[in-house]
Amino acid sequence: MTDELLQQFDSVHKVNPPLRSEDDRVAILEAILDGTIDVLATDHAPHTDISKDQELDAAPPGMIGLETAVGVTMEYLYHRERIDLPRIISMFSTRAAEIMGWGGGRIRLGEDADLTVVDPNAVWIVDPDKFASLSRNCPFRDWELRGKVRLTVCCGKLTHQDELKFQPSERIQ
Repeated sequence: MTDELLQQFDSVHKVNPPLRSEDDRVAILEAILDGTIDVLATDHAPHTDISKDQELDAAPPGMIGLETAVGVTMEYLYHRERIDLPRIISMFSTRAAEIMGWGGGRIRLGEDADLTVVDPNAVWIVDPDKFASLSRNCPFRDWELRGKVRLTVCCGKLTHQDELKFQPSERIQ
């Protein structure tokens, strides 16, 4: 997305950091591709409909990001063959944990699991009304994406499970 979307004066596109020019978008993509940027994250900043439904200048910056970050990344970086899946995993998890000194990125017997199960080929339509978050300020509404988080475990506890149900006889490959 670029700052051209702000010409619509829709506060859903007022985010932090702000949307920039096409040249800036291309430079960020090039920095991701060449490894200058080696971590991906979201400034998950959900807001109520009331706070975002104001004139652009008065509305707070931010958008809900947790429920779309993986799908957008998979669609625009992985499925367009710009970077591979191990690198995406590193950028979202292991590299970030390494920088923070958290020692994450592995599953070990006796340790609490922190993991995300992603279906890289799941096709879905972004519908903020179905998000777990109570916020709906999402500029990706109605976008078709490939790649979806199916399950998350944090500190050894199941924190999210998508509608996908596995039968005991099915194997995940």
